[in-house]
Amino acid sequence: MTSLLSVKDLVLKGGPVLFVLLLFSVAVVAVIVERVLAFRKSVVDQEWLMQQMALQLVQGKVKEAMEFVERMEGSLARVFEVALKRYHEPRESIENCMKVAVARQTLLMEKNVAILGTLAVIAPFVGLFGTVVGIMHAFESIATKGGTGAAVVASGVAEALITTAAGLFVAIASVVSFNYFRNKIRTTVDEMLIHVEVFSDMIGYCKSGQPFPEDLKDLLNLPVLGDAPGARAPNASGVAN
Repeated sequence: MTSLLSVKDLVLKGGPVLFVLLLFSVAVVAVIVERVLAFRKSVVDQEWLMQQMALQLVQGKVKEAMEFVERMEGSLARVFEVALKRYHEPRESIENCMKVAVARQTLLMEKNVAILGTLAVIAPFVGLFGTVVGIMHAFESIATKGGTGAAVVASGVAEALITTAAGLFVAIASVVSFNYFRNKIRTTVDEMLIHVEVFSDMIGYCKSGQPFPEDLKDLLNLPVLGDAPGARAPNASGVAN
């Protein structure tokens, strides 16, 4: 009960600016949770997926590769799906459509991340605004109540310190999460672009009927073809849901 009252007192003493910062903190938590769930669904083991595609294409099983990738969740699976739909087109066309698909998946991964960057910038300023308001209230207390004792200015100083701390807390949480997601997106996209080039080679050798070179054969180390945890179950017609 004491701790709950203490939190309540802090909120009340923080003044109206603190309520704005509390809304910011709720927004930060909401974006973090939403992005974590989205990444868990969209980012799969890219090396594993490349191995599965290699196992199919080395045998010329383009239809089976398409059916397999349609059942998969993940950004790279969507890129491969676009490429396989244009399997009979020239390599340049396939590469271009895959790069466009990568750009689209990048936009999906970046969704709402800018909110964290914005809050990281403005939260300290809102906290500083609360600091100024709190100091103004402290001087107002001195002017209206007279004296310079601690009790006279305590309320204003408390408001200033609480809003300053809240602004810094929101800013730190926003910066850390923003940098984490940005780095994760950059790493994922870089890996996807590498796999785009490799997948283009795989399709080229599959279409020409030539055997895979040694560097592509290294992708065939996985002995068993199976569904990843992110695979989408097919419906009765055999099409992935």
